[in-house]
Order: sequence, then C-alpha cells, then structure tokens
Amino acid sequence: MSAGQVVELKTGPSLLVRAVWYLLVGWWLAGVILAIAWIAAVPIVGLPLMFYLVNRVPTVLTLRPRREQYAMVTGSDGVTRYERIATEQSGLLGLMMVNRLPFIFTLHRGYA
Repeated sequence: MSAGQVVELKTGPSLLVRAVWYLLVGWWLAGVILAIAWIAAVPIVGLPLMFYLVNRVPTVLTLRPRREQYAMVTGSDGVTRYERIATEQSGLLGLMMVNRLPFIFTLHRGYA
C-alpha cells in the first residue's frame, strides 16, 4: 500500500450562522453541558460521560465541526481509495484534569 495526498473535509454551517448560534444559544448551552459533565463526574462510573461531554463543548459552543482527514491510498490490487485518518484529541488534557479532581471535589487548599 502506498499513501498519497491528505485531504481535509470541512463541513458545517457558515461563519455567520456560527456567530449567531454563539450569541443566542451556544454560551448558555455550553454552561449546561459543563454542569451536566460535572454532575456526571461525581460517581466514578460517570467519568466516561464527563470526558465525552467536555470533549464536545467546543462543538456545542460554536458549532465548529470536528476535522476529518482522509489519505488517498492505493492498494496492492491497484484500486485507489480514501481512508479516514484518526484525528482525535490527545488524552493529555483529560489526564491532567483527572489528576486534579480530588482537590476540586474536596476543596483542598494545600498544606500551607
């Protein structure tokens, strides 16, 4: 298999629609989503839902669609097709948030 060019698919509403959404709906809906995510984080079994909701806040806030990248690949049979490239968010930010959850939930102020 040989990889060729990478194509990025950009879909979604126009900038004007996104601006109106942000002003009228996005800012308060993002707050509701974050409140639900915080409540979901209270029981440990709700952490996956919390991470899912926090990852979706930029889309809810501004209607910005997630990026989708495709690579043109030619198979051994000579057929050329597009294959989706994974473009998920890195888990580093989520890991940093999880490490600080005990301090947030207990309102721990430090040892000083």
